Amino acid sequence: MGLNKYIVRFGPLVISSLFSYIQKYDTSFIDSLNKPTLYPPGALIGIIWTVLYYNMGVALEKIYFDYPVSKERNKALFLFIVQYILNLAWSPIFFKNKKFKTAFIVIVVLILAVILTYPSKFTLSHIDLWTKVMIAFFPIAIIGFIFSSQVKVMFSIEIVAYMFIIGGIIFLIVEKFYNEKETHTLDVEDVTYKQAAWIGFAQIFALIPGTSRAGSSIIGAMLVGLNRKASAEFSFLLAFPVMCATTAYDLLKHHKELFTDANILNLAVGFVVSFLVAFLAIKLFLKFLENFTFVAFGIYRIIFGILILIILNNNITY
Repeated sequence: MGLNKYIVRFGPLVISSLFSYIQKYDTSFIDSLNKPTLYPPGALIGIIWTVLYYNMGVALEKIYFDYPVSKERNKALFLFIVQYILNLAWSPIFFKNKKFKTAFIVIVVLILAVILTYPSKFTLSHIDLWTKVMIAFFPIAIIGFIFSSQVKVMFSIEIVAYMFIIGGIIFLIVEKFYNEKETHTLDVEDVTYKQAAWIGFAQIFALIPGTSRAGSSIIGAMLVGLNRKASAEFSFLLAFPVMCATTAYDLLKHHKELFTDANILNLAVGFVVSFLVAFLAIKLFLKFLENFTFVAFGIYRIIFGILILIILNNNITY
């Protein structure tokens, strides 16, 4: 790999690291924020961001060097730069200056930047596709609304760990008997209404804590005849109404508590992070599935679930 490729690959990581070092954020403010139950230990945060920015560099390298010069390539580079600058701007705006409303605007722009990188499906010409997506969305929406209290009661780290392991085993079993050559739906546009309904029923299992929403919908799609790429893409599209509905439900249920600067920001951060993760995951999935299967994903889930159980059983704290 030439010097230029090294510069492009590691550039985003080096720049973000220097930027973070120069800013020197008020960590007491960060520590005071409410964090979810499974918030990773501080030592892992640096590793997570290092991997994230390194992967951004790999993506930039592929766009810049592997694709011929074209309008689409230039558009992708432009959107990457906008998204990267907004990521850098987010930290000083939120953590250092605590300007919540400005940070919220940045979040909205980030969402628009993400949608613009995948614009072809967000048009009226794809109304039939989105009708199928909504058909797949309704089962989890209805069941989740009716049994929301029971789902929350089910949550525990032990259940999450066991479901990680069970989900991984299911992936391995499905891959063992799955034959890509026998699939008859190769494009997400060709999904039938019946297939969409079955995918929706499969997604209901995601209400069990520790069960991957993407994983359950992808498994459901593969079992009804979609190839791996179409399964992953449909799962990504299905994430959009799920996140929108979850956010809207929380707004309606807790609007009095949420309509403050800090709480609106927390809600927006959750929405953006979920959407960005889903977007990046589908891009990596589609690239990954050109040469590999979901076996690695199944193994990862099993190993991660076992690690959680080891930590719990040995009372490891951090």
